[in-house]
Amino acid sequence: MTRWKIVFLAAAAAVFGAIFYSENFRGREYPVLLVYNPSEVKDYGHVLSAYEHVLQEMGVPFAKVKPSFLLSRDPHKLGRHGLTLIFPDGCAQSVPDGLRTWTEFFLNDGGSIAVVYDAGVKDPKGKFRKSGVFSEVMGVNNILYEENLENSYTYGHLKFRNPGALRTFPFPFGKTDKELFVTGYAYGRLSYPLARSKALPDLSASEIYADMVAGDGKVYPGAVIRRYGKGKVMFANLPLGRLKSFSDDLPAKAFLQAFLYKVVRIPHLVNSPKAKGGIVFNWHIDSSVEWRTIPLAIKNRYLRPGIRYSIHVTAGEFRDKPGDGLGFDACGKGRPLLQELMKYGLIGSHGGWGHNWFAEKQATGEFKELQILAQVKRNSRCLSSVTGYPITEYSAPDGVHPQPDATRALEKAGILSYYYTGDTGSGPNRTFISGGLVSDTVFAFPVMPYGKSASLYEMKMEGRSEEDVFAWLKSIVAYARENRSVRLIYSHLYDTERYPAAMKRFIDLLEREQKAGRLAVEPMSYFTAFYARFLKTSYSFSFGSTRLSMEFSNPEGLTDIYVAVPSDRYRKPGNRESFDGGDGYVYIPLEKKNEDLIVLESD
Repeated sequence: MTRWKIVFLAAAAAVFGAIFYSENFRGREYPVLLVYNPSEVKDYGHVLSAYEHVLQEMGVPFAKVKPSFLLSRDPHKLGRHGLTLIFPDGCAQSVPDGLRTWTEFFLNDGGSIAVVYDAGVKDPKGKFRKSGVFSEVMGVNNILYEENLENSYTYGHLKFRNPGALRTFPFPFGKTDKELFVTGYAYGRLSYPLARSKALPDLSASEIYADMVAGDGKVYPGAVIRRYGKGKVMFANLPLGRLKSFSDDLPAKAFLQAFLYKVVRIPHLVNSPKAKGGIVFNWHIDSSVEWRTIPLAIKNRYLRPGIRYSIHVTAGEFRDKPGDGLGFDACGKGRPLLQELMKYGLIGSHGGWGHNWFAEKQATGEFKELQILAQVKRNSRCLSSVTGYPITEYSAPDGVHPQPDATRALEKAGILSYYYTGDTGSGPNRTFISGGLVSDTVFAFPVMPYGKSASLYEMKMEGRSEEDVFAWLKSIVAYARENRSVRLIYSHLYDTERYPAAMKRFIDLLEREQKAGRLAVEPMSYFTAFYARFLKTSYSFSFGSTRLSMEFSNPEGLTDIYVAVPSDRYRKPGNRESFDGGDGYVYIPLEKKNEDLIVLESD
């Protein structure tokens, strides 16, 4: 019996989750291989690291390999074993000529490949090719250097062709506009790097799920999924790894989930507690205005028992400048209200002492890491003196969060998770900025946008109706439930007055979904504790001719961790509870101990 095996090891000098693979690779040890050129790591190591972090957070068993490793193996055999290869942007531009026919053989026998952006566009000497190594199997030539020279790469917008295509790639409702262009909070339609590529004659329109629309109006294939032989191919015409490494996590997660989970359908761990979706509802308490709105929120049931919110408070007695008396004053006049808020969730810090004052000091650059740290600690000390527990959650006033200084300050202040206006629309992650990991212990919870807006105030300024806002809120619940993922929304209590009916209906919906067991509504800290433990899980999959054996271990326990297995390939285990998700997977809970073994018989 051969094995697919992945091992996560913590090391003091490296980011958790460094991946190792055996040079005795026998073809079935890993279901996913990330292929990179070592000579390109010097310039694109951050891109490779970004892919590693994304795959780790997704629960995907994978290993890194060199192109020479593949060429030394039999492509027919590896294809029959159903492996999936990922050729990332940046660090797989230059690959050997032999991979062209090797990949064709591999796909013909059942392997699958994902090619991203500029993978395979250069020869081993670093010169641009006339056609990319993977062009024939993709149905797209992703390098037209002889035709365009220095204009071979440009910028444009990602546009999905129809709602069905968008459902394949899980971009949330609020991340696309009515014409299905991908958008961003405060920016509108996002501009992404793209390759001026050319669809080949055998590429059908149905195989193109999205286009890249360049600034000059020219249109190029943006997302392609097709069959080749017995295998499957995806081409992504935007640099997923580079985007992740510059604080845009969603495209990489959406494209890889589409291909690995929906098209190839690999076994994987589920990165949400109990394999169900979650919502973080984050209330921001800014100032003395909330002395009036908190009692009203309780009366109108925007705050209600049974739903645990993340409630973040700016604790100081001033708001704009020292002495103005406009702050919430959590350890003074606002103390009784803070004690009341504790009944409805977990208290966190909303910046450092004075809401607008702290935001301005950071925005102008006057506050660096040390000053940010001092004020966050000041804020947290006050809140802890009332709550009686350490403050481990944070949100930035006005979204002002200068990276990496702010997160490094949070880490030193004992904060474990924070609301974030980068990576918008994505789930909790260890974010990158300017090509580097910010922290491997503090998790970013990106805000969910509605086009250019994220707050109810901004939506009102854009003229959104009550029905518009409720439709958006309802879509977030559906998205989290269907994708078994966690998403964060935020608001101010005083903004509920702008959309009272929509907010009431939304909280009613959250309550129903949670009571039905379809969704968890919990503070950031609940999910953060799960993610931190999830990433410490070691696991190995062993595939025989008639069965699948899976071994798991975690020094902190396997509680609430599930494994997803394709439902048409294996029988449900008879010795433990599991459920069919209706999405092509059976979800199996791991035992509440440090080690577990699951054996499934093939259908």
